[in-house]
Amino acid sequence: MTAAEAENALSQELKQTRSLFQAMLQTTGDGILITDASGKVLLHNELFLKVWGRPDLPDFPRDGTPWFTAVVERLLEPEVFLERMDKEHLRQSGEGIDHLELKDGRFLELCSRPVVTGKVTSGRIWNVRNVTDSVQMIRELARSREYFQALFHAALDAILIVDLEGVILAANASVTRLLGFTEKSIRGSAFMSLFPDDEIRQKGYDEFRRNIDAHDAVLEYRDILCADGSTCRSMDITATMIPWEQQQAMMVTLRDNTEQKLA
Repeated sequence: MTAAEAENALSQELKQTRSLFQAMLQTTGDGILITDASGKVLLHNELFLKVWGRPDLPDFPRDGTPWFTAVVERLLEPEVFLERMDKEHLRQSGEGIDHLELKDGRFLELCSRPVVTGKVTSGRIWNVRNVTDSVQMIRELARSREYFQALFHAALDAILIVDLEGVILAANASVTRLLGFTEKSIRGSAFMSLFPDDEIRQKGYDEFRRNIDAHDAVLEYRDILCADGSTCRSMDITATMIPWEQQQAMMVTLRDNTEQKLA
């Protein structure tokens, strides 16, 4: 192969590589922008502008002006972001990730990593994606947990969360009011230890669960031991399976029926 032929082959390979790179750049699910070591924009895909809500922007400045000056006005807290970007430019060798809220209510995740040639940082790749749905689900989950906790502790009935091995994981405020146990003192205890009846305790938690199932989740007039270990309260017991901290557990409700039993 002559020198001219070798040069032509390299040129064709370079064109093919660039073509593949451009195709990948435009079809990826993330917005991507690449800068050189000085911060000058080299190239980006259309999605990078679209995610920021600036599809109207024809291009980023190519004169070395930081790319984010073109979109920073879209942010809810632009000053905080600009301060972080200044630090990012000073820390050229590091990777970074930011979670940003836009004025239109959307949330973006912005990641950056250096491009290293040999031992020299020659540029930086920026990836951005819309994570609004994920953020909203996380916030909704947090609100749901707050509502559950509020209802859990406001309930007049005593409520216990019991794992599949019969260990008490949590208790609401009414457990203290009705039975005298604090949540701290009862957490980790065996649920079956609350029954004064030896026969019930000996049958175990699995039998209790089967008994609950057989009676449509309701057991009437079962004596439950109070914290002092000598007095009891008569309770209606209901139970249902619930998800609890990445596991299944039983939510057991104890309704005081002492007066109804005496009547």
